[in-house]
Amino acid sequence: MFGGVGFTLLMYLGSGASIWVWSILGAFIGAATVPALGVYGPELFPTAVRGKANAVISIVGVVGSATGLIFAGRLSERFDAFGPALALLAIGPAVLTVLILTAYPETARKELETINPEDQADPTEPSPSSTIES
Repeated sequence: MFGGVGFTLLMYLGSGASIWVWSILGAFIGAATVPALGVYGPELFPTAVRGKANAVISIVGVVGSATGLIFAGRLSERFDAFGPALALLAIGPAVLTVLILTAYPETARKELETINPEDQADPTEPSPSSTIES
């Protein structure tokens, strides 16, 4: 994420042909964060609250996007350019990158039931496969 934001920022601060290089690098590296971080939604929340958690994540994303556009517009008027405004706003993704690296749990090669003990099957209830067979 940090690389995608950094290269996109360089695109706005650059000029000439270099903006194409920074733009392409920012787009490719930034796009790689979507599948890498997208798995956390289904993995980190128990089944019972997964829908609500994803709704909250979506709402926060939309509100954050709109707020970011407003701030970028106002800051770009103050600085008379987009580059410095986006450099200031890049603090947010930098902080998020630090949080991801330090606070997100590693979920690779772990069963969902291990990550979310609430999702473990109740041994007293029949499994879905045994209900289908009968």
